[in-house]
Amino acid sequence: MEQKTIRKEVEALLSILMTRHPVARSKELQQTEHPSANTLAAYLEGKLSSQALDNLWRHLAECELCGEFVKFLEQTPGDSANRPC
Repeated sequence: MEQKTIRKEVEALLSILMTRHPVARSKELQQTEHPSANTLAAYLEGKLSSQALDNLWRHLAECELCGEFVKFLEQTPGDSANRPC
């Protein structure tokens, strides 16, 4: 899958999640800095630096919503050849 396509799809899904999911609309969650669509797409492509990957894993350990979103992205059909998991 083309890199721009992955990023666009992740961005669209992330936008839907963050505006429609009841948990995402909580004040506490809105005040938390979440990974960007670019970061998540780079993760799916296996292109995050070790520092960025550490930061992402730390966030996913604390943010159930993002953790579930990443699980969903990992299970979504597509070019999985470059995925780290």
